[in-house]
Amino acid sequence: MSCEGPAGIDGVDGVAGDPGADGTAVCMTCHDAGTAYAAKVDQFNESAHALGTYYSRGGECAGCHSTEGYLARAEFTSITEIADLGVDNQSAISCKTCHMVHATYDATDWDLTFADQVTETLFGSASTTDAYESISFGDYGDGNMCLQCHQARDRGNTPAADATADVTTGSTHWGPHYGVQGNVLLASGGVNVAGDLSYPSATAGHASLDAACISCHMVDGNHTLAVGYSACDACHTDAEDMVDVLYDEIDALKFALGKELAAQGVASVDTETSVEWDEDLGVHVETIDTVGFGPKNMTMTASQAKALYNYMVVYSDHSYGVHNPSYVRALLNNSIDLVT
Repeated sequence: MSCEGPAGIDGVDGVAGDPGADGTAVCMTCHDAGTAYAAKVDQFNESAHALGTYYSRGGECAGCHSTEGYLARAEFTSITEIADLGVDNQSAISCKTCHMVHATYDATDWDLTFADQVTETLFGSASTTDAYESISFGDYGDGNMCLQCHQARDRGNTPAADATADVTTGSTHWGPHYGVQGNVLLASGGVNVAGDLSYPSATAGHASLDAACISCHMVDGNHTLAVGYSACDACHTDAEDMVDVLYDEIDALKFALGKELAAQGVASVDTETSVEWDEDLGVHVETIDTVGFGPKNMTMTASQAKALYNYMVVYSDHSYGVHNPSYVRALLNNSIDLVT
């Protein structure tokens, strides 16, 4: 059965009008395998957003983990509104999350569903301190769409930088969750404990890019959202080597902080087991590697909680400092000094 195309012209006085366009032909304007749309779909299907972000659940989760939830919360500025979301028949993140697909069946179908300046609505939602009140991110145009979800989620009891009271995490999921990239980009989201390294301004580094995330993650319209080094060429030379050096530096600092917190008993050790064939021994050898650290459900000192939270910020950001090298260096180095 073919699709129904646009209606034709009405007949007059018993004379048939002109027929409408063939529905299949209208659909194939976009859906033909050789179109730019088909290429974008193939690219998106390789992205992390397509492969692992869908989570059908009401409340806060729906606001970022489903198309319907995202569209429902797009203009909210209150955490209460997001937490009270009632979203039925949720579907995965897709073209319709970001674009006005099948609204008019013309070029405006590619308009974005959201482009307004974002008010940070998740961080500070549960803590008893007012140290992390919601803030307005800068206006990043089309990049505002990314910042709607790429902001830290506060599960409660996040200590302020000058806090001295013990902290009870209340959960092994305590921390900022995985959407902290927007905060890190703007030198926020962590607990800015004092130390030898100073923290950059909210407009330094990559935060000065006009479209924020899109400037690097969607070069030439790439919908895999994976950064290619060509995105760095306008500002950097030898970008690949530079990123490799930064990765090793931040990875070592992050591991040192997590290992110290685990030694103090406030972080659990996350391991993975691999089995490889040893040619010399002629047997399979099992290796257990430490791949990360996570918060324990317990009461800890304020200093431990601050450092643990900052570890989780850097871990959840997943950029190994690329989003904001100066900020991540300061968070890790100052946190290590705080607990050692």
